[in-house]
Amino acid sequence: VIQSWCRQTKFHASKILMPLSFATILGGTCTLIGTSTNLIVVSLIEEKDSSISISFFEIGIIGIPVAIAGFIYILLFSDCLLPKRSVGAESFTNNPREFTAAVIIQQNSSVVGKTIEQAGLRNLPNVYLYEIERNGEIIPAPTGRYVLNANDTIFFAGVITSMKTVYEMDGLIPAGSDQVKKLLSKSSDHIIVEAVVSVRSPIIGKTVKECRFRRNYNAAIISIHRHGTRINTRIGDIVLDAGDVLLLETDQAFINNNKNNSNFSLVSRVEGMDTVMPKQDILNMLYVILPACIMVVASIMDLASLFATSLVVGLLYIMTKRITLLQAYSSIKYDLLIIIAAGLAIGIGLQNSKASTVIANSLLPVFQIFGGSFGVLTGLFILTAFLSSFITNAAAITLIFPVAFEFIETTGVPVKSVLFCLMIAASSSYSTSVGYQTNLLVSAPGGYTSVDFAKFGLPLTIIAGIITVPLCYFIFGFLLTG
Repeated sequence: VIQSWCRQTKFHASKILMPLSFATILGGTCTLIGTSTNLIVVSLIEEKDSSISISFFEIGIIGIPVAIAGFIYILLFSDCLLPKRSVGAESFTNNPREFTAAVIIQQNSSVVGKTIEQAGLRNLPNVYLYEIERNGEIIPAPTGRYVLNANDTIFFAGVITSMKTVYEMDGLIPAGSDQVKKLLSKSSDHIIVEAVVSVRSPIIGKTVKECRFRRNYNAAIISIHRHGTRINTRIGDIVLDAGDVLLLETDQAFINNNKNNSNFSLVSRVEGMDTVMPKQDILNMLYVILPACIMVVASIMDLASLFATSLVVGLLYIMTKRITLLQAYSSIKYDLLIIIAAGLAIGIGLQNSKASTVIANSLLPVFQIFGGSFGVLTGLFILTAFLSSFITNAAAITLIFPVAFEFIETTGVPVKSVLFCLMIAASSSYSTSVGYQTNLLVSAPGGYTSVDFAKFGLPLTIIAGIITVPLCYFIFGFLLTG
């Protein structure tokens, strides 16, 4: 969504993707289920002492102030500290392969009654509006002052990655959307695929309608590229030719069935595009969101455990076909379960071998330079944040927790002050791209370097520490214990 908006407004994605990642991390520190790190800490401490319980929003006592300070920092300094870079579709200039596509303006579209320029269709990056059809009349190369009406068919030409911008605009649907809808009614696991018509294909010389493409291949053609030539015809009436590159909405089965089919010389998935149909089913969204909200409320009010409610909601989604059984299986983070199990094993090993005691005794004099329990919390925050910047935060917690628990037992530091300090510190991996999965996700699209993450992320890590340590020390060390 953000990348699409950046392409439409010509706003540099590098100015917003890293703040988006950091905002995601900050938001995750406000609730117990906001990040897997919090769940790991809870699992580890419950294994040590089952009498300790942490409520759903309790971490928010520390997380919310940190998030507020983080958001303020992002708003004030993102413009001056982040680079202006053009990557991906933004910098595509070397003769991109041009597709043509037709979209129809729906009655409820926000562009109805607006000029082409007012609707934002005039200067789309790498996409050109070259023709409009209205009531059978063709208007070639319309000016920016041309007023759009409902049911107008608009013809675009442009780069495949930029075509997604057109399909995402409010109230614009592909001219062949009836074919796409028939596919969507069969399956929700849809992808966008490129297929090149081979010289031996039997569909050459036939229109899309005549060859019954959707019925024979279970795929709907949404756009066509033909050797740089613009095709001024509705998709159903286009006569197919050898070498035509078809942009298809279909599923993985199409690739599996046709990758060696002589009818197509090349079949490949278009990464980053799943479907061209607008997702505006509000009732369906509510049907998905409401059970999740009930799950959270039931957990907060101690009506049922978080595990039980989440299991019920997951089964409900599967039974009502909101997700498939395969999707449910694939969403299970087996690596996270292994990390939790490994963490318990490491903790037992370090405790039995007295290694955690040795490490804690070695670090304690260093940490207490900052002063008693406050110094212990400061040292734990710095050490955990440092480790989570170079390995996953789950792995960092697994390694640090046995030592932290040793501090709890030997120094008398309040348990929850240590736990919440660890939770926030493990999520404060802002200074490297590998520290958190969302950082890695935005790294390439934003064109960021390691220096960019260090320059913008390190101050945020310091801010998080400055807020977290005193709050943990005073709130859980004095206010809630005295």
